[in-house]
Amino acid sequence: MMKKYLIILSILLILVSTVSAQEPPKYNFGSMQPAKELSVSPGDSITTKLYFYNIYGNRITHISLSVSKAPEDWDISFDPPLHTTTVNISGIMTEVTENLFVEPSEALEEIPETIPEGIEYISSSVGYIGAKPVLITISVPEDEKLGKSFNITISASAEWLGQTGAVAIKQSRDFDFTVKVVPKEFKEEIVTTTIPETTTTIPVAKPIGITGYIIANYSLIGIIIALIIVIILLSYFSFFKGRKIAEEVYSYLFRSK
Repeated sequence: MMKKYLIILSILLILVSTVSAQEPPKYNFGSMQPAKELSVSPGDSITTKLYFYNIYGNRITHISLSVSKAPEDWDISFDPPLHTTTVNISGIMTEVTENLFVEPSEALEEIPETIPEGIEYISSSVGYIGAKPVLITISVPEDEKLGKSFNITISASAEWLGQTGAVAIKQSRDFDFTVKVVPKEFKEEIVTTTIPETTTTIPVAKPIGITGYIIANYSLIGIIIALIIVIILLSYFSFFKGRKIAEEVYSYLFRSK
């Protein structure tokens, strides 16, 4: 009975191995560029990184880097450098020229306590990803002009090997950088100050025309005439009102006698 179970278990393992071996290939060329704008001084160097990962594939990704665009007298290097790797493809030995290879992995909810050598965990929308970094060192000549910006393009080529050890599929991707040349030390000095001349505008009253002058004079005369008429009317009414009061007093006195 035990022997029967062992035979069944062996058959199941063979079937599982066969299914796994026949699983269709999945290729993944994951990457992340932390910085696109860099600053460096003449005669100095600056180092930046590119990250590569493989969380959706089931084949090893072989990556090689090259400089597609850069100033002629600038020096750009990669770490790890371009080298040859020997690969065993199902018993077939083959060689691959690459800067690094990235094995299949998966995203994690937390960064593990033990991190494999050469792996750095980066944060993403799907969790923490174990990625392999490539260091890019950019060296600038001492006579480079200050304040100028230069464009650099790094090309990455990914390859996946087939069953015979030959390249089955290949994919490329560019990474653009803008490098600005700045002074080594910060120093601020006032060279000159230009104060613009200011002019004060005095408002000038607009002269009244002849027509306006005549209208103004007629308005003043009309006001004076109206005041005279009002004074005459007030005097007239005051006179007759006073006279009436006097007559009433006189009549009252003589009646009393």
